[in-house]
Amino acid sequence: MIESGFAIWEVKNNDFLHQIDMPEVHIQLFIIRGKINAIIDNQHVILQSDSLTDILHSRMSIEQASEDISVIILFTTEAFLANLINNKPPFPIEYIMQLLQQPVILLTHSQAIIIRGRLELVLDICKTDTHYHQLEMLKCALWMVFLEMSNIFMHQNDDIKTSSGTDSKRMLFMKYIKMLPSHVKQERNISFYASELCISSQYLERVVKLTSGQTAYQWIERTLIGEVNHLLKDTNKSIQQIADIFGFPDQATFTKYYKRNMGMTPTEFRTKNIL
Repeated sequence: MIESGFAIWEVKNNDFLHQIDMPEVHIQLFIIRGKINAIIDNQHVILQSDSLTDILHSRMSIEQASEDISVIILFTTEAFLANLINNKPPFPIEYIMQLLQQPVILLTHSQAIIIRGRLELVLDICKTDTHYHQLEMLKCALWMVFLEMSNIFMHQNDDIKTSSGTDSKRMLFMKYIKMLPSHVKQERNISFYASELCISSQYLERVVKLTSGQTAYQWIERTLIGEVNHLLKDTNKSIQQIADIFGFPDQATFTKYYKRNMGMTPTEFRTKNIL
């Protein structure tokens, strides 16, 4: 269906996924199982199961995927989307603004089940290439996907507004996320970031959990691993040097920490990413 401005892939091969040259179109990734290390607009991010990544006008590349990866990737051109939406976008403007800052949407387990079902319907329709109305059915199924995404965003937004009455918690969360790449090499205590934001550690943890569905420390780990992967892939620094940069007491401690998060050692990751 690429000639129509649309394509959908179901990928379960991490080597194939690593070799994909992502086109500069609208990309949506739904991770069913496993983990992906990616770069979005020069920022290292870790995408995990039950997450939906919606990339509008950003450049994305995949550095690494776990052995158990299972992901559905949706590609759509602007022309295809314009024709599908027909000046009636299902998303509020706040959704677009959020994606430009944070393209990763964290889903609850029940939300993930719904999105997976909608995307699997799209996959099934793509397989019925002898159907006279395949393209029309496909557009209807995609519209259902977009409506579900809009519904999830609006409910998440309502939850935040109900809890806070304002957008102050969302803004606080964004400030926290933007601080991490600059400080995570040496600062991995939540108290440091809370102090910088002039709030208590307990309040920061509540806001981050409410806004993103993940803990403040999980965001620290995601950012740290992304920065480590950058050095492993794009520099010749030794494992010991990288461990020193990130303040680990020794290489063994660093390797154990890395393997717990990535499912492989730093050396294994570097070997797999040698061009």
